[in-house]
Amino acid sequence: VPTIAWNGDGMEVDYKAHDGIPEEIYNAAMLRDGEHCLEECKRIGFPVMIKASEGGGGKGIRKVQEESQVMSAWEAVRGEIPGSPIFVMKLAPKSRHLEVQLLADTYGNAIALSGRDCSVQRRHQKIVEEGPVLAPSQEVWEKMMRAATRLAQEVEYVNAGTVEYLFSELPEDNGNSFFFLELNPRLQVEHPVTEMITHVNLPAAQLQVAMGIPLHCIPDVRRLYMKDGFGTAPIDFEVEKQAPPHGHVIAARITAEDPNAGFQPTSGAIEELNFRSTPDVWGYFSVDSSGQVHEFADSQIGHLFSWSKSRDKARKNMILALKELSIRGDIHTTVEYIVNMMESDDFKYNRISTSWLDERISHHNEVRLQGRPEPLMVVLVGAVCCAYQSSNSRQEEYVSQLERGQLPPNDLLSQTEALELIYEGIKYNIKACRSGPIQFTLFCNDSYVQVEIRTLSDGGFLVLLNGKSHVAYATKEAQGLRLVVDSHTCVFTKEYDPTRLVTNTAGKLARYLVDDGASLRRGMPYAEIEVMKMYMPLLTPEAGVIRLLKSEGAVLAPGDCIAAMELDDPSCVKKSDVYMGKLPSTKSGNGNSTKSVHKMRKAQTVLQGVLQGYFAPEDLSHTALTDLFQVLKDPLLPVEEIKEAMSSLAGRIPLEVFAKITDKIQSFKKQVAEEPAASHEFNVAEVIAILEEYKTTLSTDRQRSDFEASVLTLRDIADKYKHGLQSGEEAVLTELINEYFTVETVYANSHNIEDVVLALRQQHSADLNKVFSISRSHVALDTKNKLLLQLLAQMARGAAAAPRKSSKTAAFVPLLEKLANFKENQYSLVALEARQLMIDNKMPSYRDRLS
Repeated sequence: VPTIAWNGDGMEVDYKAHDGIPEEIYNAAMLRDGEHCLEECKRIGFPVMIKASEGGGGKGIRKVQEESQVMSAWEAVRGEIPGSPIFVMKLAPKSRHLEVQLLADTYGNAIALSGRDCSVQRRHQKIVEEGPVLAPSQEVWEKMMRAATRLAQEVEYVNAGTVEYLFSELPEDNGNSFFFLELNPRLQVEHPVTEMITHVNLPAAQLQVAMGIPLHCIPDVRRLYMKDGFGTAPIDFEVEKQAPPHGHVIAARITAEDPNAGFQPTSGAIEELNFRSTPDVWGYFSVDSSGQVHEFADSQIGHLFSWSKSRDKARKNMILALKELSIRGDIHTTVEYIVNMMESDDFKYNRISTSWLDERISHHNEVRLQGRPEPLMVVLVGAVCCAYQSSNSRQEEYVSQLERGQLPPNDLLSQTEALELIYEGIKYNIKACRSGPIQFTLFCNDSYVQVEIRTLSDGGFLVLLNGKSHVAYATKEAQGLRLVVDSHTCVFTKEYDPTRLVTNTAGKLARYLVDDGASLRRGMPYAEIEVMKMYMPLLTPEAGVIRLLKSEGAVLAPGDCIAAMELDDPSCVKKSDVYMGKLPSTKSGNGNSTKSVHKMRKAQTVLQGVLQGYFAPEDLSHTALTDLFQVLKDPLLPVEEIKEAMSSLAGRIPLEVFAKITDKIQSFKKQVAEEPAASHEFNVAEVIAILEEYKTTLSTDRQRSDFEASVLTLRDIADKYKHGLQSGEEAVLTELINEYFTVETVYANSHNIEDVVLALRQQHSADLNKVFSISRSHVALDTKNKLLLQLLAQMARGAAAAPRKSSKTAAFVPLLEKLANFKENQYSLVALEARQLMIDNKMPSYRDRLS
């Protein structure tokens, strides 16, 4: 079996003559210490790989480019796999990691069950495996399989196992060079790749070999050689041909690692893990939705396998399955990165090697994922999620202080949040103002956009932005905000600060690589941390003098500061560029509707929000007030409200009732369209008459009761407009004024706000959130007064010309009297306007004087 240059070059042994490897040969093949390792590295020639023979999964292996790196690499390998023999071998650049699956029995028979290409690796640990092997020619691949079976027979190996090779694709090797790497005397986690293309159950075959059954009597093996599965006739494995591989399989390892931080392992709780197998893709996971990945576990948490007749179809099946896989929690995963990687041309056309992925990572060779969210949308979704969480937290703290008998400060009633978000190197300075229970207004650079946000049952958010819905999950981490929006992970970073050297992962500080006060260049390793039994180097972000802050062996949490840097040149620190653009104009489902009922609902939402203590831009509240008084005079408003109610009642009220009311609505709309200049009033009494007429046809009290319950909404609308548009306007304005009065009547006759809050706490002890709502509304009194004065002024203008017997003001006299009795200075303008309206109501109007 050909081997690459290593520290055991030239050693020969007769296994059968010595019944194994003599002790002196075995010891000679091992490196004694760091000095011996350095000596062998010089002899072999750099670059080299230092590896622990008992290592695996990326542990106990280091690449060394130059002499200065040997001792630190030696210590790292020795620390990761304590007590293991260590050897060094020449690095094979531009090579593939190919494996031959072996099965050998106790009778000297050994066969190769196809193989796997495991070249896609990071930190020398496999990420993707696939089979059958396509890179070498068939002739070279057969040589590799024969060499593997000869090796097994030479050492009298009995078991399932894997012979691993480095296959060189350098031009000077003409695609013919392969070198023995190691023999793994066990089944590897990717063994289903081989099982799916050979139809050999490897765990079962392994047990049958252990039972002493010869290979030619194992049913799966016989079928592989196209023989009767239950026969016992011997098979000449050197001559007989195997069935060709069945299709192609691609496997992907799902690991708890952060691709944005050089694939550093991450740990923490898992909130959701959702994967559904398909006929062509299946997988397994070592955790579930209630699980946790701790810092001492292996980072691999799952494995997916995709089969198809061709490699490209298997690749597409895997991409689709990964896109539908959902993993949420404290951990980061490689799912999105693998999708991006598999969509690249290099992977698609199989132009890969063992160094391909590491080069891709080091050069940040990222291509924006197809369909990846637009940056400004991500920022706005992130901003509203942060503002919503902060606003809710202030409310919870306010209520908590009330429960403890304390008087909460007014700061907790604030509905404004200043946010500084850095995304993809751009800093966004955003002011977020809560405009309603689910509404927010986001300001940036003299522009604003309105957003709606709702909480989902699984802790996520449903965000409505510019007429489009987005599902988002926000998690605050040591390095910033992690936002998963529409299944895409987006990371908001903190401002770059190279003077604080922190760790982003949990682990243990294994050792410092430099002395306190050392002067270091940019990118130099200064410490190693142990994460999931691996040693990860920490590099200096800038040049300067280091000050060590932690003790070796200290347990670290994400965000812990390990050392400080006194920079050689502070001016070289690059700050984020500030976003200077405008926000997109707001669009929403009914926001630009021309229907009066939609415009009324939108205006009511804005104005009620202001009266409840929420924030609305001044131009927006002014527009809402103007629109409201305009639509309240629209003759089509009553029929649109009735039609809106009818749409939700379809199928629940009798068809004949539905048809008759619809006919009345259509007839009225036609009348308005034919005579737009004329004055029109929809007669809601006709709707009531239709309901009463049908009710008389019902024979039992139960039927009449059920009918009344189903048409209650229609009766409420009819009652609202029983005196035409004027009574409808009175109902809407009364509701708004009552919103103001209900809150302020609590404060109007008290000089001490503390007494009011304490009284409210006692009154609403069962639900202290009501105290928060009342207090929030009162804090915005100046804005509310301004809006109420505008409302009253509009009412005064509308009443000036109306006959006094039908004046709108008359309906509000009881409310006006209450407002006029407010004594505190803060209500003086409101009280004055209310008294003036009451006086005007008693005087004859202009129309009355003319008559």
